[in-house]
Amino acid sequence: MGIIRGITTIPRFFIHPPDALSAIRRSKLNTKPDLDIIPIIDFSGADFEQLRPTIVEKIARAPREIGFFQVGNHGIGADVLERVIGAVKGFQELPPAVKAQFYDYLRDRSRGVSFSNVDIFHSTAASWK
Repeated sequence: MGIIRGITTIPRFFIHPPDALSAIRRSKLNTKPDLDIIPIIDFSGADFEQLRPTIVEKIARAPREIGFFQVGNHGIGADVLERVIGAVKGFQELPPAVKAQFYDYLRDRSRGVSFSNVDIFHSTAASWK
């Protein structure tokens, strides 16, 4: 997408200052996740008010400590998941000019597509998401 728009270098907006990078590196070094284990978060208790805080805490912790997680017992059928995966693959295989129509730097939500960068106004640099 960047080459299409004439961008050939990383925009400064995405470059963290050195002091922020050292803090990020320190926090990564202080956590020692077992990379052989993918956290599986069981959603079967999500309807029970007593279990929900534990599930939410696991969802918040897994991306920080490991970087990703798997969700189990979510109730979404395999057929739905297969259709979603097919749709994502189909979109990614579209010509760049077609995909570019869905991207708007200003994140115009009226177009039906939005992007996530939740800390954009609070961090020193944008995150790649």
